[in-house]
Amino acid sequence: MFSFFQKISHREKIFLLGGSSLVGLIVLYLYFIDPAQSKSILLSQLIPKKESEMQSFHALSNEYLLLANGMKSLENRLPQSNQFSLLSYIEKIAEQNQVRDKIVNIRSMTAVLQLPYQEIPMEVKMEAIPLARIISFLATIETAPYYLRIKRLNMKTRYDEPDQLDVTFVVSAYEKVPTVAATSSRGAN
Repeated sequence: MFSFFQKISHREKIFLLGGSSLVGLIVLYLYFIDPAQSKSILLSQLIPKKESEMQSFHALSNEYLLLANGMKSLENRLPQSNQFSLLSYIEKIAEQNQVRDKIVNIRSMTAVLQLPYQEIPMEVKMEAIPLARIISFLATIETAPYYLRIKRLNMKTRYDEPDQLDVTFVVSAYEKVPTVAATSSRGAN
């Protein structure tokens, strides 16, 4: 091959060297420079998207921590199984708020089990009660030492006494159920 270079003229050597340099530059551009530029452009377009995703992730993690702390504080207010009686608590606060005589009916409803919690709903019906008394009674339920929730509330005025209300509401107590007992009772069914 070296003898080939000696046989060609100086002008042909320059063309050959220039052509091979041009081919080398084209190969260098096609296989190294262009892919690197394309990758750089793609990455520069992905940076804002990934920064946005990271901000969303941080926001979600903060929201998760808030919810987890809220859930922990609620769980601290939940009694263990059979530690709290909703019926006796409602009767006690009705006595304290002087509305015990206005209660017409208290009806237990079917408990709802969603491990590791159990919801114990109870329907309370009251008749001929003034608005101020029902508000203080419901506020006492909402501020109970255990987590209680009023799920459904229906108030209507009485036709014969417009300043009196007939009230029906469902209040739910929640308790933490031991998972061992709950799973063994499920297996027995």
